[in-house]
Amino acid sequence: MVLKVSLSGCGRFKRVQDAIDASIGSSQTKTLILIDFGIYRERVIFPKNKINLVVQGMGYTKTSIEWDNTASSSNGTFYSFSVAVFGEKFTAYNISFKNTAPAPNPGAIDAQAVALRVYGDKAAFYGCGFYGNQDTLLDQEGRHFFKECFIEGSIDFIFGNGRSLYEDCTIHSVTKENTLGCITANGKGLPNERAGFVFVNCKITGSGKVWLGRAWRPYASVVFSKTYMSRVVSLDGWNDMGDHKTQRTVYYGEHRCYGPGANHIKRVPYAKQLTDVEAAPFTNISFIDGEQEFSGFDTAATTEATLYTTTLETATTFSHTELLKGNMTSSLDDGIDVYAGWWQQPRIWKYKSEVSNSTIYRSVVATGATSSIYSTFSETLDTFGHRDILKKPLKKIFLNKCNILRSENTH
Repeated sequence: MVLKVSLSGCGRFKRVQDAIDASIGSSQTKTLILIDFGIYRERVIFPKNKINLVVQGMGYTKTSIEWDNTASSSNGTFYSFSVAVFGEKFTAYNISFKNTAPAPNPGAIDAQAVALRVYGDKAAFYGCGFYGNQDTLLDQEGRHFFKECFIEGSIDFIFGNGRSLYEDCTIHSVTKENTLGCITANGKGLPNERAGFVFVNCKITGSGKVWLGRAWRPYASVVFSKTYMSRVVSLDGWNDMGDHKTQRTVYYGEHRCYGPGANHIKRVPYAKQLTDVEAAPFTNISFIDGEQEFSGFDTAATTEATLYTTTLETATTFSHTELLKGNMTSSLDDGIDVYAGWWQQPRIWKYKSEVSNSTIYRSVVATGATSSIYSTFSETLDTFGHRDILKKPLKKIFLNKCNILRSENTH
């Protein structure tokens, strides 16, 4: 099932919430919600009974959902969100979640303003943006995966009790000059809770000064691995929030980090510099049980397909190349049937069409070994890096008013 949202009228819906309400939310199949360019000024909730939803924007700088609640205006921090995800197996691509409430002054009361609250288990975010100031991202409960995301804030701007892996993300401080902010406030309250935040191959940028984390709860668990730390990172690194007892119970680790903010000579004594062996349990997908959800598919490959034509009615040739490890059958057809591990790096099919001296690009996310979006081709790839090229004639190319490329096979 595919639902389209567009402010310009190119989709069935103009509001994101209306598309969510119309979705099936099935445990067996995914529903894809395509969201066009634009700023969607609405408060959005993905309820618990809407599972297996996939949201795709046009780029995190081009598609955003925005609202401006604060803790003061919404009966508490947890209810100040612009977007909330309660359903399981939620996936988002190329979209931003913003809370546009003004940046609070130091010491302001009830000024927390959440951009995204994620509570549902097995949620994944690829190429997404999260914008706010204090308490931007409420990573509340469940297992979550963030890949190549941009996360901005000032105080405790990644907080909650989730068990989450952040990979290849940019963590951007907008802390005011002459103030001290904090990136994480992990909420692990008991020693046996399966909670914690792990950052791998990330970079920390921005303004002001920030701690890597502070002990919001006594067993807070946060690890940074192979992460670039700019000068915005305070040299002491971590903070116990005035409760010295937590120094014996928190788990704050750094592993092979680099940059001027990674100098650990002045780090607090309860922070750990981890060896490769000590870091290993945190730095791969097993930290969020990803290997139990899906195995056997190497997700590192990216597919590029190119289609050229000079007139609308001339038959042409479709060429497709792909290089990946292991056996794989790839297919595209008229429906949509995407399936993969919830944490999985997506495969991105890129199309280029040249029509009447104009160029239009269209990307479609295909997340499984067998995926289907818009009829074009099917193929089988051999093992271990063999490159196959499939050519198949196409009959008709046309552009609709929403600039979406479509094609029909010749038989």
